[in-house]
Amino acid sequence: MKYTKQLVSGRDIDLTQHNLGVIKQLRVDDFMGELDVIDFIKPFYLERLWKVNGLLEEGTSFTFYIAFSLQQQQGELLDELIHYLTMLYKTEKVTLEAFHNNELKVIVRDDNGKMIAVIDDSNFDVLCETIMIISNYPEPVKKEEEKIEGDEETLKLFEKYQKEYDEKHKSNKTIEFEEIVREVIHTRKGTYEDVKNLTVWQLNDAYMTYVYMENERFEKSLVASGCYKVDKNNPIKRWQDQTKLSRN
Repeated sequence: MKYTKQLVSGRDIDLTQHNLGVIKQLRVDDFMGELDVIDFIKPFYLERLWKVNGLLEEGTSFTFYIAFSLQQQQGELLDELIHYLTMLYKTEKVTLEAFHNNELKVIVRDDNGKMIAVIDDSNFDVLCETIMIISNYPEPVKKEEEKIEGDEETLKLFEKYQKEYDEKHKSNKTIEFEEIVREVIHTRKGTYEDVKNLTVWQLNDAYMTYVYMENERFEKSLVASGCYKVDKNNPIKRWQDQTKLSRN
């Protein structure tokens, strides 16, 4: 896993080596208004989904994303991306700009107008991968092989995957996140004030760690009661092993 120290500490993620500047990790309180986590993840997840299914040529993910966004839904996907970037960089100065040969890039500037990030084909996939990591959201998997013949068929698959994502999360996108927040509050015997500044990754880590700790306690209680036999082929699963971090 990348960025293990930043994930555990909640510190900013330095992506300057990719010309992406430094991004903030979003926190629980960022998603207690109208915006849901699952909506925030969407543009970054879709790029990873399109890539893993071979719909994007190497080094063209940003170009395809922008082209698709401008063709569909009056640029809704582009508007969402720009808005979420303002949250990640904590600045309102995020714009789509055309350069020589009409190449489009997203330029991020700080409040003083200084350029702090340039998002294009060279680094968009890095950004999307990073957002998946800090959101603790699983990477998409390759779907069954689908025959692709030309740009029209590719466009149809873009639309299909977007629609599937929307339908999958339409009914429960809010409840799942809020339930995790609520359960972490109660397991800590605290209040919302105690968890609102946790990053999304820290929240999910706290929740999953608690789940594995409870599973271990339950297994140990079954062993103590004689209802469960443990041997070297069927050991009790330690929560520390279940949640252990490893660096890439």
